[in-house]
Amino acid sequence: PACGSGSFLIGAYQFLLDWYHNYYITHDPVAYAKGKHPKLVASCSNSWALTTPERKRILLAHIYGVDIDSQAVEVTKLSLLLKVLEGETAQTVQRELIHERVLPDLADNIKCGNSLIGSDFYSQPGLPEMDTEAHLRINVFDWDGNHGFAEIMAHGGFDAVIGNPPYVRIQVINE
Repeated sequence: PACGSGSFLIGAYQFLLDWYHNYYITHDPVAYAKGKHPKLVASCSNSWALTTPERKRILLAHIYGVDIDSQAVEVTKLSLLLKVLEGETAQTVQRELIHERVLPDLADNIKCGNSLIGSDFYSQPGLPEMDTEAHLRINVFDWDGNHGFAEIMAHGGFDAVIGNPPYVRIQVINE
């Protein structure tokens, strides 16, 4: 699976934002708006909104992606970061994030590599010798390695994987 430019990840992130928001407002929103790290803040329209730190926490805890195209990886990161700030104003960002970075670092969440080829690819017998350019083009992704998602994989892997369904030409759909 590949994250491409992040459309599915944006959809998944919005689903999670809505889920957490709904959970908090139906389970004592006043309690979730208190404490050192509040999850909710009262909005000007007499409703509740997720705080920016909570939006960041949800993103970093739940959304991961891999793509072989480094430019797609950067577009995905930018799209997700813009989603974190959606609806924010300069005042709310200043109020909530005085002592921390406004935007999270997504380097551990969105990575570049070929998600279909693992590091064992190079150990297969009869593989022709490859130059550096070929290695970069193949760009294996070691899910369990230091440049992959080792900690997540060590704890059983991901709960859900989302992506496009396989492409089928409309002309042969009845077959």
